[in-house]
Amino acid sequence: IRSQVQSFIMATVMITALMIVLLRGFRIGMLIMLPNLLPIFITYGCMGWWGIRLDWLTAVVGVSSLGVAVDSTIHIGHRYREARLAGLDAAEAVRKTMMAIGRPVLYTAAVLIAGFSVVAPSVLLSFSCFGLLMALCLFFALVADLFWTPAVLILFAPEVVAEVVEPTP
Repeated sequence: IRSQVQSFIMATVMITALMIVLLRGFRIGMLIMLPNLLPIFITYGCMGWWGIRLDWLTAVVGVSSLGVAVDSTIHIGHRYREARLAGLDAAEAVRKTMMAIGRPVLYTAAVLIAGFSVVAPSVLLSFSCFGLLMALCLFFALVADLFWTPAVLILFAPEVVAEVVEPTP
Protein backbone atom coordinates (compact mmCIF):
# COMPACT_ATOMS: atom_id res chain seq x y z
CA ILE A 1 0.00 0.00 0.00
CA ARG A 2 2.87 2.34 0.84
CA SER A 3 4.41 1.78 -2.61
CA GLN A 4 1.03 2.44 -4.27
CA VAL A 5 0.68 5.73 -2.40
CA GLN A 6 4.20 6.66 -3.51
CA SER A 7 3.33 5.67 -7.10
CA PHE A 8 0.18 7.78 -6.97
CA ILE A 9 2.08 10.81 -5.67
CA MET A 10 4.83 10.36 -8.25
CA ALA A 11 2.30 9.94 -11.08
CA THR A 12 0.39 13.03 -9.93
CA VAL A 13 3.55 15.14 -9.82
CA MET A 14 4.75 13.92 -13.22
CA ILE A 15 1.37 14.35 -14.94
CA THR A 16 0.93 17.80 -13.39
CA ALA A 17 4.37 18.82 -14.64
CA LEU A 18 3.46 17.59 -18.12
CA MET A 19 0.17 19.51 -18.00
CA ILE A 20 2.05 22.68 -17.07
CA VAL A 21 4.45 22.17 -19.99
CA LEU A 22 1.74 21.18 -22.49
CA LEU A 23 -0.54 24.07 -21.58
CA ARG A 24 2.39 26.47 -21.20
CA GLY A 25 1.24 27.88 -17.90
CA PHE A 26 1.80 26.94 -14.27
CA ARG A 27 -1.56 28.06 -12.94
CA ILE A 28 -3.68 26.54 -15.72
CA GLY A 29 -1.72 23.28 -15.48
CA MET A 30 -2.33 23.10 -11.75
CA LEU A 31 -6.00 24.12 -11.99
CA ILE A 32 -6.83 21.62 -14.69
CA MET A 33 -5.41 18.77 -12.60
CA LEU A 34 -7.95 19.29 -9.81
CA PRO A 35 -10.83 17.66 -11.74
CA ASN A 36 -8.59 14.61 -12.29
CA LEU A 37 -7.86 14.10 -8.59
CA LEU A 38 -11.37 14.57 -7.18
CA PRO A 39 -12.82 11.40 -8.82
CA ILE A 40 -10.03 9.31 -7.32
CA PHE A 41 -10.68 10.62 -3.81
CA ILE A 42 -14.44 10.12 -4.24
CA THR A 43 -13.86 6.54 -5.45
CA TYR A 44 -11.60 5.70 -2.52
CA GLY A 45 -14.19 7.27 -0.21
CA CYS A 46 -16.90 5.04 -1.70
CA MET A 47 -14.56 2.09 -1.32
CA GLY A 48 -14.23 2.75 2.40
CA TRP A 49 -17.92 3.46 2.80
CA TRP A 50 -18.84 0.16 1.11
CA GLY A 51 -16.26 -1.77 3.13
CA ILE A 52 -14.14 -2.80 0.14
CA ARG A 53 -10.71 -3.87 1.37
CA LEU A 54 -7.63 -2.14 0.08
CA ASP A 55 -5.49 -4.87 -1.46
CA TRP A 56 -2.80 -5.08 -4.13
CA LEU A 57 -5.31 -4.67 -7.00
CA THR A 58 -7.73 -2.11 -5.55
CA ALA A 59 -4.76 0.04 -4.52
CA VAL A 60 -3.85 0.38 -8.22
CA VAL A 61 -7.16 2.11 -9.05
CA GLY A 62 -5.87 5.61 -8.26
CA VAL A 63 -2.78 5.46 -10.47
CA SER A 64 -4.56 3.60 -13.27
CA SER A 65 -7.59 5.88 -13.41
CA LEU A 66 -5.43 9.00 -13.24
CA GLY A 67 -3.50 7.86 -16.29
CA VAL A 68 -6.68 7.10 -18.23
CA ALA A 69 -8.81 10.06 -17.10
CA VAL A 70 -6.20 12.73 -17.77
CA ASP A 71 -6.45 12.10 -21.52
CA SER A 72 -9.75 13.95 -21.91
CA THR A 73 -8.53 16.77 -19.71
CA ILE A 74 -5.49 17.27 -21.95
CA HIS A 75 -7.79 17.68 -24.95
CA ILE A 76 -10.00 20.12 -23.07
CA GLY A 77 -7.03 22.16 -21.84
CA HIS A 78 -5.40 22.27 -25.27
CA ARG A 79 -8.61 23.35 -27.05
CA TYR A 80 -9.32 25.91 -24.34
CA ARG A 81 -5.83 27.37 -24.68
CA GLU A 82 -6.20 27.62 -28.47
CA ALA A 83 -9.54 29.38 -28.09
CA ARG A 84 -8.08 31.86 -25.60
CA LEU A 85 -5.15 32.54 -27.93
CA ALA A 86 -7.69 33.23 -30.67
CA GLY A 87 -9.02 36.05 -28.50
CA LEU A 88 -12.11 34.48 -26.96
CA ASP A 89 -13.02 35.25 -23.37
CA ALA A 90 -13.04 32.40 -20.84
CA ALA A 91 -16.76 31.56 -21.06
CA GLU A 92 -16.81 31.57 -24.85
CA ALA A 93 -13.57 29.56 -25.00
CA VAL A 94 -15.08 26.92 -22.71
CA ARG A 95 -18.31 26.85 -24.73
CA LYS A 96 -16.44 26.42 -28.00
CA THR A 97 -14.17 23.77 -26.47
CA MET A 98 -17.00 21.70 -25.05
CA MET A 99 -19.05 21.97 -28.26
CA ALA A 100 -16.08 20.65 -30.22
CA ILE A 101 -14.96 17.80 -27.98
CA GLY A 102 -17.77 17.15 -25.49
CA ARG A 103 -19.30 14.34 -27.51
CA PRO A 104 -15.99 12.49 -28.16
CA VAL A 105 -15.12 12.81 -24.46
CA LEU A 106 -18.51 11.31 -23.58
CA TYR A 107 -18.16 8.43 -26.06
CA THR A 108 -14.62 7.59 -24.98
CA ALA A 109 -15.62 7.56 -21.31
CA ALA A 110 -18.69 5.42 -22.03
CA VAL A 111 -16.55 2.82 -23.81
CA LEU A 112 -13.99 2.77 -20.96
CA ILE A 113 -16.68 2.54 -18.28
CA ALA A 114 -18.38 -0.30 -20.14
CA GLY A 115 -15.05 -2.07 -20.61
CA PHE A 116 -14.20 -2.00 -16.92
CA SER A 117 -17.79 -2.85 -15.94
CA VAL A 118 -17.44 -6.16 -17.78
CA VAL A 119 -14.87 -7.19 -15.16
CA ALA A 120 -17.20 -6.46 -12.22
CA PRO A 121 -19.07 -9.82 -12.25
CA SER A 122 -15.78 -11.75 -11.94
CA VAL A 123 -15.63 -14.49 -9.31
CA LEU A 124 -12.23 -13.15 -8.17
CA LEU A 125 -13.24 -10.56 -5.59
CA SER A 126 -10.18 -8.32 -6.04
CA PHE A 127 -10.59 -8.35 -9.80
CA SER A 128 -14.31 -7.66 -9.49
CA CYS A 129 -13.70 -4.73 -7.12
CA PHE A 130 -10.99 -3.38 -9.42
CA GLY A 131 -13.39 -3.36 -12.40
CA LEU A 132 -16.18 -1.79 -10.37
CA LEU A 133 -13.95 0.89 -8.85
CA MET A 134 -12.29 1.75 -12.18
CA ALA A 135 -15.70 2.10 -13.87
CA LEU A 136 -16.93 4.24 -10.98
CA CYS A 137 -13.83 6.41 -10.97
CA LEU A 138 -13.99 6.93 -14.74
CA PHE A 139 -17.66 7.89 -14.42
CA PHE A 140 -16.76 10.51 -11.82
CA ALA A 141 -13.89 11.65 -14.07
CA LEU A 142 -16.36 12.11 -16.94
CA VAL A 143 -18.65 14.18 -14.73
CA ALA A 144 -15.65 16.25 -13.61
CA ASP A 145 -14.48 16.80 -17.20
CA LEU A 146 -17.93 17.84 -18.39
CA PHE A 147 -18.87 20.05 -15.45
CA TRP A 148 -16.03 20.84 -13.06
CA THR A 149 -13.22 21.45 -15.56
CA PRO A 150 -15.24 24.06 -17.49
CA ALA A 151 -16.27 25.73 -14.23
CA VAL A 152 -12.66 25.86 -13.02
CA LEU A 153 -11.53 27.34 -16.34
CA ILE A 154 -14.23 30.01 -16.29
CA LEU A 155 -13.93 30.94 -12.60
CA PHE A 156 -10.15 31.22 -12.58
CA ALA A 157 -9.74 32.60 -16.12
CA PRO A 158 -8.84 36.18 -15.10
CA GLU A 159 -5.77 34.88 -13.29
CA VAL A 160 -4.86 32.52 -16.13
CA VAL A 161 -5.21 35.02 -18.99
CA ALA A 162 -1.81 36.58 -18.41
CA GLU A 163 -0.13 33.16 -18.63
CA VAL A 164 -2.13 31.88 -21.58
CA VAL A 165 -1.74 34.82 -23.93
CA GLU A 166 1.71 34.67 -25.46
CA PRO A 167 3.70 37.91 -25.63
CA THR A 168 4.13 39.57 -29.01
CA PRO A 169 7.71 39.66 -30.37
